[in-house]
Amino acid sequence: MWYLLQYLLRWGRVMFRCLWCALLFFAGLVSAEEPKSILIAKPDAFQTLVNPNCSHCVDEAKRRKDELKDNDPVLCWTRGYSGGGAIPLRFFLNTYRVISDSYGVFVYDPDAGYARGFAASYDFEFYGWRNGIMVMRAKSDGTLFSCLSGVAFEGKRKGEQLKPIPTMMSTWGEVMRRNPNAVAYLKARLKPLKLEEKEAKELLAKLFAAKDEEAEKLERELAVRSPLLAMPMKDVWAEAQSDEEDWLLTTAGH
Repeated sequence: MWYLLQYLLRWGRVMFRCLWCALLFFAGLVSAEEPKSILIAKPDAFQTLVNPNCSHCVDEAKRRKDELKDNDPVLCWTRGYSGGGAIPLRFFLNTYRVISDSYGVFVYDPDAGYARGFAASYDFEFYGWRNGIMVMRAKSDGTLFSCLSGVAFEGKRKGEQLKPIPTMMSTWGEVMRRNPNAVAYLKARLKPLKLEEKEAKELLAKLFAAKDEEAEKLERELAVRSPLLAMPMKDVWAEAQSDEEDWLLTTAGH
């Protein structure tokens, strides 16, 4: 009787351990399931730069010698024409988180801490964030892609992965030392908009009449929408205050 009791106790402990291990195993399976995705759609948060005009680093260094610094971080692509190219974050990817171009689709996600490139296309635009990772959208069919992995997670092309291209982070000074003939994008500039004389006079008069903070806000709105202004408002005002009417008429006729 005593031996039978010992036998039952021994096997009882074994069974308890087996059940406990099974419980831990299935609990692990449940916890390993993909968490519910949180998609934040904010397509207007950042503009996308599509097919920008190009130059070379050596030319941009001369043209913008007072702006570009040796320690400016740049995203470089390392293949193709002229041995690749360099994109200063401060002037381009800080403003345009997605650049969709013939050299590649370049993305910069400072919140998640990465910048990279995918195969060339004019089809992509900034869309928002998913679980803290930046998302871009294919304009042709609305498919959403992770900017980190390049994998489509929603839309007609779900499961497809974009082809990555070789990229690396460096500095403007290092690029100038190693490959000054690399491709560089021309810094975006505001272009004057052709307007009817009456419309131009009304818009500019409204700016001149506004207080400093209001003028700055209105200037930014017009620059994004039109863009109307070819120079900062402080320079416009300095030039126009001596003879506002003549300046307005001249501007409207450009």
